Amino acid sequence: MPAEYMLVHFWASYDGESRAENIRWQNFFASAEKVRNLVAYRAVSLDPDPAVYRRTASIDGLDKERQSHIGLFAEKIHAGQLHALSKSFHTYLVDKHGVIRAVDPSPLFPAKRLK
Repeated sequence: MPAEYMLVHFWASYDGESRAENIRWQNFFASAEKVRNLVAYRAVSLDPDPAVYRRTASIDGLDKERQSHIGLFAEKIHAGQLHALSKSFHTYLVDKHGVIRAVDPSPLFPAKRLK
């Protein structure tokens, strides 16, 4: 059964804060089985160099099934379209209808707020 929500985290290896947050979210979902049934996790790397992304993912021990890399795709998009993501990275909680329910939620967010 698909999850009711998707948590999408944008990050890059050159941004220490977003990189650390990616690891925190991965560890959270690895240990929170009840939450995994309600919320799916997807991390999206905007690293421009695929080799840097792969090396960082290996060093950080990232779950490849929950990680995506769109660096080369992102380079082809007009810079203005990614301006908000390039200035600071964010995490979005999106419901099954595509509605953003929270921006930068804490891993400690209460499950009851999701319903």
